[in-house]
Amino acid sequence: MTTLVVLVPPRPNTGSPADWRLPSLPFVLFDARDRRLHSAVAGVADLPAAETLVLVLAPADVALLRVRVPAISRARLRLALPNLVEEQLVQDANRCHFAIDGEQQADGTQFLAVVDRAWFRFVLDSFAARPTRRVRAVALSLLIDEPAAGEVAALLIDDPLALGGQDREAPQLILRDAEQCSAMRVTGGAVDTLIEHYARARTVRRARLVVTATDKTSSSADWPTLTWDGVAATALGAAFDLCQFEFAARRWQGVRENLRRWRAPLALLAACLVVSIIGLNLQWLLLARENAALRAKSEDLLREAFPKTTVVEDAPLQLTRGLQALRAGSGELAENDFLALGTRLADALGKVPPSSITALDYSASALTVTLASGYSAPAGTLDSLRQAGLSVEETPGKWVIRSTTR
Repeated sequence: MTTLVVLVPPRPNTGSPADWRLPSLPFVLFDARDRRLHSAVAGVADLPAAETLVLVLAPADVALLRVRVPAISRARLRLALPNLVEEQLVQDANRCHFAIDGEQQADGTQFLAVVDRAWFRFVLDSFAARPTRRVRAVALSLLIDEPAAGEVAALLIDDPLALGGQDREAPQLILRDAEQCSAMRVTGGAVDTLIEHYARARTVRRARLVVTATDKTSSSADWPTLTWDGVAATALGAAFDLCQFEFAARRWQGVRENLRRWRAPLALLAACLVVSIIGLNLQWLLLARENAALRAKSEDLLREAFPKTTVVEDAPLQLTRGLQALRAGSGELAENDFLALGTRLADALGKVPPSSITALDYSASALTVTLASGYSAPAGTLDSLRQAGLSVEETPGKWVIRSTTR
């Protein structure tokens, strides 16, 4: 299962939602074993296909707050979250989307992510037409390794590709320590001052995000390079998914797209089923007509041979019985008469000692032969009877013989 990790640039500072457009986006494609396959920059329509899509949101677009979540149901929590942090937000809480981290921190608090709802919907809608089974959204701010106690992690994002082509003079800065994570836009000259004010004599671990590393990429002891490929690999295991509550259904948007792929095969299958059903019904109608014709012909033969027949229930059976009655009336022996069965029995047995058979009984077109006590028929006797057109039901001391021919 392939996974596509895409870096989403920050929301434009100007313009209405109708004017928003996504520029070319940095992406990394991973295989089912989380091995990097390809990384480049492309527009939304030109991104490679993948079964899972991970959107990495810019730090300036995701406010991360630490809150204590009350033990209430999921539905009630969705209504309560805006009230918990309303005083800490700059914009109206009703215009924000909230997502809660399932992992609890050591002090019992949880990270609460706040995103502008219109921007988040725009980003997800931009990828809605892609044939993806699952869509996840993660915050870039939380992809930095959490520093140890007494340390501060600072990540500077001034790469034009990561900023979506916006002004590089206003980079984004992520500051994270053991208790909180903050992200902001800053001017280039205020970066060091802001880090020093935030660190307060603590050790600072600096890094600069580079999306497309080149030979000209500079790196120093103060600002070592952090590659986009490494951040994308970290995003694969990020558990905090921002697609929650009203955006949770976006995880399954690819199911509809996959069904669209199967639309033609399913239509062909349905057409084949309809044709098969129609063919079976036509064949049944033809066989029914043929059966009716055969029944009518049998009835005609019966009435022609036996004009006095008034009721026809089973023409072949009635015709057979009529022929047997005619043979009996003319003195002709039937195959299952006593004399016919006895004659064929004698011919098949050949020379048999007179004491071997003690009785012969004839009933219901069957001849019952009672054998003498202790008599054992020679080998091949039963085969001779069957070759003579007789069926033999063998029981201890008795044979029940019937004719196999009519």
